Amino acid sequence: MVRSVLLFILGLLSTAVAVAAISVYVFHDVDRDLAGQLNVAFRGLCTESILFALIVGCLAGIFAFVGMYIFRSTKFPPRTALSVALGVGIVLLQYPWEFTVRKASPQNAQAALSTYLIAAVVLSATVLLCDSVRQKRNQPSPIF
Repeated sequence: MVRSVLLFILGLLSTAVAVAAISVYVFHDVDRDLAGQLNVAFRGLCTESILFALIVGCLAGIFAFVGMYIFRSTKFPPRTALSVALGVGIVLLQYPWEFTVRKASPQNAQAALSTYLIAAVVLSATVLLCDSVRQKRNQPSPIF
């Protein structure tokens, strides 16, 4: 389980840093006060990415572990490839979500980001837990 959560956080971090670099240096998507200071904007986005990855990764890992304990599937940790893909997918969905909300209704941007943070934790924990329970269910039964 620890390996899956660490790889989930690694997927979140690596993708978040890459997306931050693309958004700052390619799209120049920075705040107005940081328009000429791309390195400062990138540093701020990297800090935000690290916090996002740690919050989502740790909370999803805790919730998934508690769920695995409740469903008695602690011997069946989530698959590592699924954990990495889930981390990458969550970050790849975050940037378009954030960009769309900021352009559509700037006054609701903070509420939308909070909603995405909660949804990311719940979705990640659910996917990791479902994978663990599915592995337990597909386990061959002992003959005797």
